[in-house]
Amino acid sequence: YISPTVNVNIVHACVYTGAFMSFVSNIRYQLLQGIIEPHIVDRLFRRWPLLQAAATFGVRFANGLLGSMIAIAGMKYFGLQKLK
Repeated sequence: YISPTVNVNIVHACVYTGAFMSFVSNIRYQLLQGIIEPHIVDRLFRRWPLLQAAATFGVRFANGLLGSMIAIAGMKYFGLQKLK
C-alpha cells in the first residue's frame, strides 16, 4: 500500500488537533446540546418521541459530519494534509 498523502510534522498535527478539539468541537457541542436539542428539537417533537429521537440523531450526525469537514479543511489550509 502506498499512501496518497505526504508525511507531515506530527507535532504540528497534534497541536492543530488539540486546538480544534478544545475550541471548535467544544463550541459546536455546547450549542448543540445547550440550545438546539432542548430548545428546538425537543419543543418541535415533544408529542412524538420517535420523531424526537430521529431528529436528535440527525442533528448529532450532521454535527459530526460538519466537524469532520471543518477539521479536514483546516488541516488542508495549514498544510497538515497534502496529496503527493
